Amino acid sequence: MEPLTQSADAAAPPDGPPAALVQALWRHRFARILAEMTAGVEHSALSPALAHGGELACALLDRQGFTVAEHGDMLRAGALGPQVRAALAHHPALQPEQVLAVSDPWAGGSELGTLTLLTLLAGSDGASLGYLAVSFGRGDWAESPAGPPEAQVDLAAEALPLPTPGESLAELPPAVGPRYRSFHAAETTRLAGRPRTAEQEGWRLGPTLLTDAALQSLVHKQRDPLVASADIKAARGALRWGAHHLRALDKRHGAAAVRKRMEEQQEQTRTTLTAALQRLPNGVYAFADSLDDDGAGASDLPIRVTVQLGSSPERRRLSFDFRESADATAGALNTVAAVVHAAVRCALMTLLPVGVAANDGLHGLVELNLRKGSLLDAGPDHAVAAGATETAQRVVDVVLGALSQALPQPLRAAGAGTHSALVLRAPASDAVASAGTRRLYLRESLAGGLGASPTAAGASGQHAPPGPRALSCELIEQRLPVRVLRLALRDDSGGGGVHSGGSGLVRELLLLEDLHLELCGERRRRPPYGLGGGGPGQIGRDTLIRAGAARPLPAKVRLLLRAGDILRSESPGGGGYGDPMRAAFFAALLA
Repeated sequence: MEPLTQSADAAAPPDGPPAALVQALWRHRFARILAEMTAGVEHSALSPALAHGGELACALLDRQGFTVAEHGDMLRAGALGPQVRAALAHHPALQPEQVLAVSDPWAGGSELGTLTLLTLLAGSDGASLGYLAVSFGRGDWAESPAGPPEAQVDLAAEALPLPTPGESLAELPPAVGPRYRSFHAAETTRLAGRPRTAEQEGWRLGPTLLTDAALQSLVHKQRDPLVASADIKAARGALRWGAHHLRALDKRHGAAAVRKRMEEQQEQTRTTLTAALQRLPNGVYAFADSLDDDGAGASDLPIRVTVQLGSSPERRRLSFDFRESADATAGALNTVAAVVHAAVRCALMTLLPVGVAANDGLHGLVELNLRKGSLLDAGPDHAVAAGATETAQRVVDVVLGALSQALPQPLRAAGAGTHSALVLRAPASDAVASAGTRRLYLRESLAGGLGASPTAAGASGQHAPPGPRALSCELIEQRLPVRVLRLALRDDSGGGGVHSGGSGLVRELLLLEDLHLELCGERRRRPPYGLGGGGPGQIGRDTLIRAGAARPLPAKVRLLLRAGDILRSESPGGGGYGDPMRAAFFAALLA
């Protein structure tokens, strides 16, 4: 493969290569640096989330803190621009080679489960070249004390109610969007226990220089300091590796040329989106969907968006108004503006052709309107642990639903819209746990089906937007005293239509020892919507099998499970697209 420092024009004809070729070459160079940074972290990290799960994103940013190139988890990467700008506003005196660490949603972070490291790059001309940033899951919110003992429900067999025959369907409250009937989970709500509060999510880290002393203080707050130290050092090493190769580009081509190519990458993305918007009619497009519940008693939390396409022919702008969304809730589904920005970005990238770089070149074309104190812009007194995973995916769904109304053909139906995440850990308290027991911890997600489009069926067993990777059955069994009895596609879980939605997954875990379980899932009440007459995907289900009896579980719950229990998780399928012959049938399901 061509060295990173090889000149683009070394063997070019006298007139020089075409501008498009030069842009593509620089896009490849920037992307390759980030891809190898990611590979370096995965090779050196010890936690399954980083080494195998792909809970990592890297970005190259310009001098103002706007991303030029991104790699990894799309939602995590899309939030890096706002995070870096907020962190630098709190710590503007960052010097070259210094590393700034932050894990605070209200000071340059996205949620308390994420740690972001960034460093400043100086050019050979003495001026700033830009920034490199790495964001990864620290897992602290799941590892922190989970509240008072009564929040950890120990399920005796007789405490698990069976569903009542004939009461499985219920009408959901109205919403501005698909209003399907779906399964009702009221019979399980009394098992939910107390919701996770903001204090129980874990410690916050404002923008702090990552010195050796700060690193030691940071890792000793984690469940496993050895693993935490390896993860953070791997991320810091990736920043140094990326800085080294960007300096090589600077030495070969000059700092001014590197900055110019960075600006061109952003301008190409901006120009491509502007061209795509020119084909859309002016207008106002509204759409809404709901989160099932917050795990604290509130249900059917609406997320509403009104998209307005501006009429200026020379510079089209999109305005996204989310101010009619639900108020902040007691559960952990709240989120912050950086996450909403990333979710809107993910939806807009579907308008662009393959090969266009994902970056903040879209920034000047998009306006977000959020309401303080709402679910999408909660204050520091609200828990946000699940907002960057569950709520963000619902934001993607409603933005795609609104944009589909403006297009000749819809983009795609809704996907599973949830990570169906579970945390399994040893039941011993942190105060008395031995080093070996403290390592009995695993955070894992279960992919679902993707929505169908006018041209293709939805993919099965994937996250949308592309996010964490599933851990192998062998790794799960190695990390925890469990046995994977089954991992398979969930047949017929995708919505019907000319193109059917993708299938979800079903997984069964047999517990060999007592373990604490924490579930956080969505799409258990309101299914992923179909488009063009296509049917909705099947909702997800979580089931505990104890002593041969299968009992439903709420999607957000903390439980103490016993050896011999079987946990079955079924993720939702994607919505289908198009089928005029069935359109009347599915219309009958709309409230």
